[in-house]
Amino acid sequence: MIIVFHSRMNSMGKDERNIIVSHSHWDREWYLPFSLMRFRLVAMMDKLVDLLETDKEFSSFMLDGQTCMLEDYIEVRPGMRERLGALVKAGRILIGPYYVLDDAWLQTGEGYVRNLLAGHAISREWGVRPMKVGYIPDQYNHFEQLPQVLAGFGINAMAFGRSMGNQQEEHGLGFEFEWRAPDGSSVLALHLVGGYGMGSGMPDDPELAVDMLVFGRGQIKRIQKATRWSLMFSGDDHRLPERVLPAAIKAWNAIDEITEDEGTLQQGTLEEFARRVLDEKPSLPSYEGEIRGARYQRAFQGVYSSCMPLKRLNALAHDVLERYAEPLAAISASIAGSDYSGFIAVAWRELLKNQAHDSAWAASWNQVMKEMETRFDVAVQNAEEARNWALLDITSRILVQRVSGSQVEIALFNPLEYARVEPVEIVIPANFDLEGGYVVMDASGQPLRSKFEPVPTGNDEIFLVRKFVGSQGTRPKRFYKLQVEAVAVPALGYTTLVVSPSIRKSTAAQSEFKTLKTLKADSNSLENEVILVAVNPDGTFDLLDKRTGNTYHGLNSFEDVSDVGDGYEFQPIEGDMPISSVGGTAKSEIVENTGFSATVKVSIEMAVPACAEGRAKRSSRTVPLPMEALVKINAGNDPRVAVCVHVENTARDHKLTCLFPTGIVTSQVDVDGHFCITARPVKLPRGDGWAVKPTAQAVQHRFVSVAGVNGKEGLLVANKGMPEYEAIEQRDGTVRLGLTLFRSTRGWGLHINKASPVKVQLTEVLGPVGAEYCLVPHDGNLFPSAFRDAMRFRYPIHAEYRGAHNKYQGYFPNIPAPSPFLLMSGSFVELEPPELVLSCVKQADRSNGILVRLFNASKASDVRGTLRLGLRFTRAELVDLEENVIASVPVKTDDVACSIALDVPRAKIITFKFTQG
Repeated sequence: MIIVFHSRMNSMGKDERNIIVSHSHWDREWYLPFSLMRFRLVAMMDKLVDLLETDKEFSSFMLDGQTCMLEDYIEVRPGMRERLGALVKAGRILIGPYYVLDDAWLQTGEGYVRNLLAGHAISREWGVRPMKVGYIPDQYNHFEQLPQVLAGFGINAMAFGRSMGNQQEEHGLGFEFEWRAPDGSSVLALHLVGGYGMGSGMPDDPELAVDMLVFGRGQIKRIQKATRWSLMFSGDDHRLPERVLPAAIKAWNAIDEITEDEGTLQQGTLEEFARRVLDEKPSLPSYEGEIRGARYQRAFQGVYSSCMPLKRLNALAHDVLERYAEPLAAISASIAGSDYSGFIAVAWRELLKNQAHDSAWAASWNQVMKEMETRFDVAVQNAEEARNWALLDITSRILVQRVSGSQVEIALFNPLEYARVEPVEIVIPANFDLEGGYVVMDASGQPLRSKFEPVPTGNDEIFLVRKFVGSQGTRPKRFYKLQVEAVAVPALGYTTLVVSPSIRKSTAAQSEFKTLKTLKADSNSLENEVILVAVNPDGTFDLLDKRTGNTYHGLNSFEDVSDVGDGYEFQPIEGDMPISSVGGTAKSEIVENTGFSATVKVSIEMAVPACAEGRAKRSSRTVPLPMEALVKINAGNDPRVAVCVHVENTARDHKLTCLFPTGIVTSQVDVDGHFCITARPVKLPRGDGWAVKPTAQAVQHRFVSVAGVNGKEGLLVANKGMPEYEAIEQRDGTVRLGLTLFRSTRGWGLHINKASPVKVQLTEVLGPVGAEYCLVPHDGNLFPSAFRDAMRFRYPIHAEYRGAHNKYQGYFPNIPAPSPFLLMSGSFVELEPPELVLSCVKQADRSNGILVRLFNASKASDVRGTLRLGLRFTRAELVDLEENVIASVPVKTDDVACSIALDVPRAKIITFKFTQG
């Protein structure tokens, strides 16, 4: 929406003022792995320190908006800390505000906040305030809540290069504009239409250097600006500082013809430039919405489906950290006084290093991606063990009902802010034989239906046996996979199950289990109270939503197309025809029916070309592409259809997509994004003259959804670590959704050299490939249930045998077991109504207490609600995203809990800090 147009066109002449920013854009790893790239970083930093110490006229240098560069440098040059620190404190080396320059859509909203928190924390360690400009010159998409996130860190300006589409022309935007978030927060946005790579490689002769600078300034004249101030750069990828710059500036200002036409030139910083622009109080156009496109600079969308196994690892690391480790560690700190913050900090640092944009894109050298996998492993291991030990701290304090001396106790943890009722599955050890009779009881002592089967232990189980018994204990003789009917687990809380011997005889083959009436299953159909899944002969299935009467036909087909692109670009061969599983022959069989859930396995084998021959055609030789889809539903009124796909990829140079024809007529899709749900049009811009043409493939977080214009039908597709979806309008006007399972490419750097001989093995994704996603039919409204159904799929109940990870009975025998005081079931955080979405529960970074962040998912209206904590805190404060206190908040307390009343403006992100007085 346009508020007001420019009051000033590009003016030329002596009243013009140019600020040139010296910098080096630094990819931590890209065409070289990190260790090799660091040799270049150290050389650059050594030269930079020498230059700034000896040339006082070289006023400042920007470290690319990052602070990770400081860590990487000082680790191998510890003796340089004092010299470097003096320059940082003097404001001659600008650091922050980020830890790394990330790709926002390949991490969560919380990940983006942690990136800024880490950048600010390191800046404080160096004794300075970070650069308060959101400098993101090289990212491919900018999410619509970014202005609010930046404002939450006291940042009022941002500078970006890539990702502008037609917004400039359609909304009258120029070089400077006001970018507004859905809640009304805004920042000054500076569109670096000419990029950041100007004034690099200047000759030593100042006058010749001036010629280069004048030429570079010509690149920025093509965009309208609202003030007399122009922004220029001296730097590029992995470049040393230009020593000639101060002399070139003097030469520029001494040439009357240049100053008359171009204005004067001075060296400065981005902060200074933003301040100069704002001081002139220009009338600026205003824009609200995400910034996506590639009209002026290349912004490749293929990075969101490159090397999908790494994308799934990335999602796993975020999920375990944000939804399990952090809240449990915060609760454990409050209940037990435990401190796992250091482990969680390590996990975040390793994960954030993988978020550097050229890393996250997984479009790099083989070695880079191998090292990324190791960092993901470190992040996940620290996060999972922090989760495990924190949960042990909590469950060890539960007053468990004693039924027998050999009972097994199971703790269930729900990471979501609302209660849920779902079946659970867990592997447990037992000191008694379940075949001799057993009973499973819930927290109230009521028996639960269940099934079990013996589980043989292999090498992995033997190696991890300490998980069950402690390093000094004896190994149990029996392990069982236990499946239990739907169990109620409180909001962001826990409940306890007890498995004990029973006088009733039961075996794995014949138990007293009775099939529930709310679940029917055979080899071709699955049905519960609210949905019916009918498997078709070709392996697709139809989905009936009994609540609305809507049926969605031909879901879950597979389409294979050629792809001769690379990690950056999906490039099908022109004229290539897709190969579809529709109309083929599939085999379906029921593989499980516990009475609580049922699964049908659909087996399909497609024949696809073995590879591409050059870049012009696919091979006539075909190879099999076998795949299995496990289609699962739960009993009762659960509308979710979970699908787990296993593909054995034997082909190269292709893309495999799972398709969902919705039969719904709509003009937009709703995409889960950063602190909001983003609406995107289905129809693409024409893309005439764009640097990269628009594609139907786009990026998401946890789900994409379509709703009919009649407001009575909708289909949501949730995923686990599958960032790329597509939404394509069919001939009949309906929308077909798709999820990219993987792209198998071999090339690298094709946008630089179309005949590049470089091959990247890991992006071929040969061998077994897995994917998990879930379909949720709805009535056209994401709230109250569809959004929560998607979250229940993404963040399952965590089930743990209560003695697992037992530091009290094996790891550290000298630590006494704690005194129990918790009930068998309890909630720690509850948030209502559904439009208010929990974003994080974590320990405060710079003070004691627990942080709870939430946002209003409604862009249309303010929402009133309640936040309840099952922990007694006597003080609540509103804090910004940097965790600075804004105001006190009334808190209602009792002996064991507290709550606050909420009135959250539309699309607003709110963070509270809870402390003890």
